Amino acid sequence: MAHIGSFKRTSDGYSGRLRTLSLDVELTLVPVDKTNGTTAAAPDYRIHVGTDGNGAEVGAGWHRTSDKAGAYVSVVIDDPAFTQPIRANLFQADAEGLSFHLVWTRPSRHDDRT
Repeated sequence: MAHIGSFKRTSDGYSGRLRTLSLDVELTLVPVDKTNGTTAAAPDYRIHVGTDGNGAEVGAGWHRTSDKAGAYVSVVIDDPAFTQPIRANLFQADAEGLSFHLVWTRPSRHDDRT
């Protein structure tokens, strides 16, 4: 697992920075208004470049819960320059619930050998 970002809770979402060897970008997770008839599978957040939530949309996030990690946000970040999307999870990093770490794990390779 790699810690690829640090985020803070905002009044209505999350704001922070994604940093890897090839990326250094500010991102904002903006809540999706689900009162307009969206399906249950619709994302809970849209991810935008920048700190104001008005930059280019580059991904989405969904609320998830697990026995081990508790509540977290599963995110997918994509760009035409990427060979494949970044799939990562935003986990709470402090007891107060104000700081969050974006954690990425390399997907396991499926072996087609019999």
